[in-house]
Amino acid sequence: MEAQARLFAQEQALPSCPPQEQQATLTPLTPFPHTAGPYYHHQQQHSWPQANTHSFSRLARKEHDLTKRELELQRREHVLTMSDQMKRVKNWPRCRPILYHDIDVEIPDSSKGLIKMAYATWCLTAGGFCLNWLVICIMLIANFATVDLMDWHLATFATGTGIPLSFRMWYHRMYKRARDGQKLDSVGLVIHMSFGVAWAIWTVLSIPNYGDMGAGLFPLLKAFADDNTTLGLACFLNMVIWTLSAVFILCLLKGVRNMGTRQEAGVGVHYRSGRSAMNQLRFSFLSSSFFNRPSAPVADENQPPPQPHGGYSSVVPPVHNAGPAPYGNG
Repeated sequence: MEAQARLFAQEQALPSCPPQEQQATLTPLTPFPHTAGPYYHHQQQHSWPQANTHSFSRLARKEHDLTKRELELQRREHVLTMSDQMKRVKNWPRCRPILYHDIDVEIPDSSKGLIKMAYATWCLTAGGFCLNWLVICIMLIANFATVDLMDWHLATFATGTGIPLSFRMWYHRMYKRARDGQKLDSVGLVIHMSFGVAWAIWTVLSIPNYGDMGAGLFPLLKAFADDNTTLGLACFLNMVIWTLSAVFILCLLKGVRNMGTRQEAGVGVHYRSGRSAMNQLRFSFLSSSFFNRPSAPVADENQPPPQPHGGYSSVVPPVHNAGPAPYGNG
């Protein structure tokens, strides 16, 4: 009994062996004195993924995806706009519809007032062309001294071309740019509107030998000098209409300029807000926990790796003595 108790005490004094699943992970001792085991060599060659090498490429991919998505949305909006325009029925002019024209439907609220004023100005200008041609006809029939057949032909040509050209060159151009959300203060639009102002001034003056095709100031003075009150009043009415047309076009030019300034300011705000958002995205991405990881520890051949939880190391440190490794408590 004493011998069995002594053997039991010796067995209890021996170090306990790990479980079976932990025994499978143990690495046998290396017989070489100055070399590490295969698992230690494998851990020494292990390298952590370098995060900085992929950060900007990921950000560039995000920017590319956002740009591609924005272009796709613009394309879809354009397709929807074209389909809506194809479905709309032509309604202008009422006598012979040739196009669809509806300020309340197509023009955004920010430009609606300006476009309505432009439409009223164009209608006033078209009325001025018609009234001027009518007064020239009356002068020709009444054998007025300053008007001949050539002046009537020139007035007819100016009326026949001035009405559609004024509609096409500055009013409809302004209408389309406001409908599509483009800048209104384009160079072509300003040039055509300036030409409309110059033509209105030319018609109001009607300088003899150069502007006899217009019923303006000098024909008015000639009519009152000849006691022709009817022609004088007609010339006065024509002058009032063309003066108002010139004033309204100048007001439109100022409104177009102010609208263009606001649009440029809006584009600048959107651009700055977009850039600030992108910079904020970069900052949040670079300051994330992905870049704040602790660097990988550099393995040293003379230092054993840290032991995992449980006290049993799966990597055996190198042995520097040539003798066999003891087993037990020593």
